[in-house]
Amino acid sequence: MISVFGSILWRPVVRLGAGMLLLLCAGGLRAQSCSVDTIASGEVGAAMRIAARAHGDYDILATTNATRFQTALIFELIRRDRARHPEGNVIFISADAIFFEFLEVADLADEPEKAPLYRQLAYQHEQNILIEHRPDSIVKSVLAGPSPALSLNVQVAWHDRPDGKRKYSFTDTLAVPKLKVTNHQVITYRMLDYGTMVMYDQVKGLSGRPLSGVLGALFALIGEGSVKYSRTAYADDGMQILRAQAKKIFTKTATLIIHPDGRAE
Repeated sequence: MISVFGSILWRPVVRLGAGMLLLLCAGGLRAQSCSVDTIASGEVGAAMRIAARAHGDYDILATTNATRFQTALIFELIRRDRARHPEGNVIFISADAIFFEFLEVADLADEPEKAPLYRQLAYQHEQNILIEHRPDSIVKSVLAGPSPALSLNVQVAWHDRPDGKRKYSFTDTLAVPKLKVTNHQVITYRMLDYGTMVMYDQVKGLSGRPLSGVLGALFALIGEGSVKYSRTAYADDGMQILRAQAKKIFTKTATLIIHPDGRAE
């Protein structure tokens, strides 16, 4: 456990490219480029089955394990796509494929109402995922520390809706303290894979606040904080260590320990 903590307390210094990500090619969001490969549902499902076994045996239905599962899923899809496009590519994963393949992997195909709330909300809002992997365009240079093995631009977004809804929220009841998490219409972030640690950097469009304890009382007064970055590593026993920073009026950096069964501290 000590070595895992050590791996996430250091912060490599990299200069990232200027372009955050091209946006969705249709609907209300405009794109810089529309050269995108849509990943077939069957391939999404195959990648999910591998992601469900990544970092040991863990509960994929627990909201607190959502980042663990999503990270493993993205890396597996990119591994497959890089075999086809070593020069880089942009891939699109539809909300339908994500939701229905998840139901199959979780043995909930006949009981979709039992899917985690965050999954249901993402499907209801048609929240698609767009990922760019281009070895030479995302990281411009490394100023200190090792170079990442993989660098990605990720966008999670939905098209403009008739009801004008631009965000949704859900409560993570397994976390201590309980957390309210808000997804905005467009979420973008960089993913850097260092092997022993994964960094989510330049996060935009994701916010939240504690609902209990001293911090819960404070954030009830000042409102939700915006997530700025996180970095995560895993112990041999499947324990996830996540260090994240959020900012509202002040900046708060916290370390979370997430057990395989979803309990978080």
